[in-house]
Amino acid sequence: MRFFAIWLIILPCMISGQEIVVLRRDTLSHGKEREYQPVAVSPDGKIILATSPGYAGLSAIDPITGEITVISSEAGAGYEPRFSEKGDKVFFRSDEYTGERKYSTLYEYDVVTTKRVVIDSAIRGLITPVITGGTLIWSSDDRERKLAIDEEPGKLEDKAIYLTLENLRPVIHRNGTSRVILPNGEGNYIWASLSPDKSKMVYNFNGRGTRVCDLDGNIIADAGRVHAPRWLNNETIVGMDDRDDGYRVTSSDIILFFPATGRKINLTSDSERIEMYPIPFPDGKRIVFQSNGGELHIIHLKVK
Repeated sequence: MRFFAIWLIILPCMISGQEIVVLRRDTLSHGKEREYQPVAVSPDGKIILATSPGYAGLSAIDPITGEITVISSEAGAGYEPRFSEKGDKVFFRSDEYTGERKYSTLYEYDVVTTKRVVIDSAIRGLITPVITGGTLIWSSDDRERKLAIDEEPGKLEDKAIYLTLENLRPVIHRNGTSRVILPNGEGNYIWASLSPDKSKMVYNFNGRGTRVCDLDGNIIADAGRVHAPRWLNNETIVGMDDRDDGYRVTSSDIILFFPATGRKINLTSDSERIEMYPIPFPDGKRIVFQSNGGELHIIHLKVK
């Protein structure tokens, strides 16, 4: 994999007190040997986790050199992996079927030593693990389990706020209690996540539209067609506007949405590529996404 800077564009826009400037886009070129989809970025921005179609396998990619380290080639490994808060560990799953039943295994991968260990196995109905306060939280056979993963265990407090998606229903865990919130009533909620300050939730309802609500379920913004939404910062959401003909994706662009004003900005309107699945870097200044050729690209932003 090699690194190329392919274009430079200055696109200033003032939205809700923020000045967003697109500086450039870099391409991490890997040829055509494998298609990658980004799924996570480490807290320090030094590792991009990427998977292949169908969430098969998981790889760590250096955003500067393009160097690839294969973490797993197993089925399901690329489905919502999690970095530890320090970024020194990755938690991911593998899925296998016995008859018509799916069983999952939960792993811990050490970024430095590249060794992995099994945390839990033969799990039925594994809910995507959550990491908060130095603690890993997951479900096994409908039982919540916790594991201290920080060098300083016991940091998890009753006031910790985190989100789980259980049977496609958002559950807010706050002040030691859990509460299902359904801003749009019963239905399927996907791509749900909390803002960095944990005051708001973004989600997509029944695949028909993305919205933002507070933690009591009051809708405060309607983003409409912004799929795979992620928080760039507390005031900005990044997602994609993808279109298809019923068989394949025909077009897709990377979109910024500003809940406070309802404004949208197309970051890739000048490109003929199909750009999908944006993942923001924790610093809020870069976004990695994939193109229809399976390449990974990084947009560099200046946010004031």
